[in-house]
Amino acid sequence: MNTLKKLMIGAAIMLLNASITLSEGPNSKRLLLSTLRGGDYAHAGDVASIDLVLHKVLALNPHIKSGNVLDVGCGFGGTLDYLRHAGFQSLTGVDINPESINYAKLKYPDIQFNTYDALTIDGIYKGHLFDLAIMMNTIYAIENKAKLLKALSAISKPGSILAMFDYSVSGENKVLQTLDFAGKAMRPIELQSFRRDLEQACWRLVESQDFSDEFTKWYREFLVSLRQKRSILEKNFNTKDIDEVEGSFSYFLEQIIAKRMGGVVIYAIKEDMSR
Repeated sequence: MNTLKKLMIGAAIMLLNASITLSEGPNSKRLLLSTLRGGDYAHAGDVASIDLVLHKVLALNPHIKSGNVLDVGCGFGGTLDYLRHAGFQSLTGVDINPESINYAKLKYPDIQFNTYDALTIDGIYKGHLFDLAIMMNTIYAIENKAKLLKALSAISKPGSILAMFDYSVSGENKVLQTLDFAGKAMRPIELQSFRRDLEQACWRLVESQDFSDEFTKWYREFLVSLRQKRSILEKNFNTKDIDEVEGSFSYFLEQIIAKRMGGVVIYAIKEDMSR
């Protein structure tokens, strides 16, 4: 990439960051999260959770870095950029929020990003293309999880890996008493019904791990960091956004401690139906 192009991209990112910082919409809260986390991550655990997921994925397929990777609900693109630096070669991110995708395209031009609805993604990508699909704190925002799993199955190769890191609840049809930063209802994974959805979409469950203790640790650390850096954050973000982020994460922590909500990571393998 020549120097002029780098300068143009840098200037565009600065303008985009400024516009998001000054906005009152959900992007300003997501940018606040990126600032606090030290990278463009919106999921719990930041880099630590990515490393935990990758450890298992690489154990399932040591050659996965050369395959095609899809990040569903990629947000600002930080997870895929982390994977790129870890040696993954073919990376695609999709998100329903066009502002997030525009940000990701400008900041990470070497990665493919598109604004797509995950529920209809099988109408965009034709055939069995992907070796790994990841979802980091995304599936809670999708009500029709069965349809999502079928759409991902349709575009995944036999033997491909599906890795999902998210919130969990006990009992079906549980909806949290708060909205996410995009204004969407939060419907965490209910494992019993989710296992049925996986099987019906030709995904074989490999493992589900309870990450509730890790979520508790990460959210406590996040809230401490937010409170310690509040005076610095107030120079770039409005007080309302900071208060809402603190309130949301305090609520999540309270729910996890009370065991009304938890954290989970689920791994599944795409069945080969030709056998």
